[in-house]
Amino acid sequence: MPPTDITQPTAISEADIDAMIGMTEYLIEEAVKVSAVATALLGLAKGELLASKMILRGEVASLNGRAARLM
Repeated sequence: MPPTDITQPTAISEADIDAMIGMTEYLIEEAVKVSAVATALLGLAKGELLASKMILRGEVASLNGRAARLM
């Protein structure tokens, strides 16, 4: 296959343009879905972190109460 001469314009058909636009629209829709999933996962992680923080605070308070009773 001979090398392509990039200095010469090439014809792009309407079908090629439509296919590129369709693929671009598809990729944008998929990116929006990925973004929504990532946002949901971040929300879950934030909720887990908050729950862990509350549990740890409760454990620290419990340990402080035990230490105070032992003294």
